Amino acid sequence: MKYEVIIYWSDEDQAFIAEVPELPGCAADGETYQEAVQNVEIIMQQWIETAQEIGRSVPQPKGRLRIKDMSLVKLLNAQQHEHILDLGCGNGEKTKEIADSGARVVGIDIFDYREDSCKNFPFEIRKATDLDYNQEFDAVFSNLVIHFIKPPEQVISSVWNALKPGGRFVAEFYGHGTAKEIILALQEVMRSHNYSFDINENFPWYLPTQEKYCELLANQGFEGTAQSIFPPKKMHFVDIVAWLKNIRTNTQNLDYIDEKIFEAVENQVRSQLFKNSTWCVNYQPIRIVAIKSSQLSNNN
Repeated sequence: MKYEVIIYWSDEDQAFIAEVPELPGCAADGETYQEAVQNVEIIMQQWIETAQEIGRSVPQPKGRLRIKDMSLVKLLNAQQHEHILDLGCGNGEKTKEIADSGARVVGIDIFDYREDSCKNFPFEIRKATDLDYNQEFDAVFSNLVIHFIKPPEQVISSVWNALKPGGRFVAEFYGHGTAKEIILALQEVMRSHNYSFDINENFPWYLPTQEKYCELLANQGFEGTAQSIFPPKKMHFVDIVAWLKNIRTNTQNLDYIDEKIFEAVENQVRSQLFKNSTWCVNYQPIRIVAIKSSQLSNNN
């Protein structure tokens, strides 16, 4: 059966709950993540058989497509009693949206946004690679931040430590395929000028495939999924030199590169990205929903 199953830990029931949104009322629980999945598979079959017996229509499964059809905040599905961490909250726009559910939300960022919009909820300055929380949160939420942070293993480990057993990690970030024309051109131009340049080592963003990020989550002990969202987002810019200079301004990884390199990159990608008097760059989002199992992680 290919129906989407949403799994979360319920403090009230002291069990994992598995729900099937496309089959109204179809849910099961279990003492472990695996038991909840096994039980809900039985309930799904019974739901379908009962519907067929009484002549009720059975919805066609949409499967994993649903993960992209809802907002990230809706995918989080914050509950009133929950304690939630917004990792990289920025000005707090999404944080406030989560707080509207009645959940207790803490926003963290490396920049101080307390004088901006982060006045109606707790805000702390912390690094994602060293959150220094110990099993305090029911969920960690992050919107379009994780790709800025290396190394990814430290982010995942830090999130794991912040979550209670059964807690969930819900995030969206940019992954493999983002700005691929620019990155490939940058590699080629750098090499033609006798610079050593490795995308994984020298480019400041972490842009994994969904398979690679699933592997990192599993290595930590998470159970869940990652999915690329199609079509990619189209972002518009004044020019590519400015795009690269902005990245250089916010990182030390490219600070040694002369602006003439950036100009050569822009010239190389012009035929691909400059359309109708504007620069259009594809950004490839990846979404993850991962559950912290009640077992110790592989790294503990």
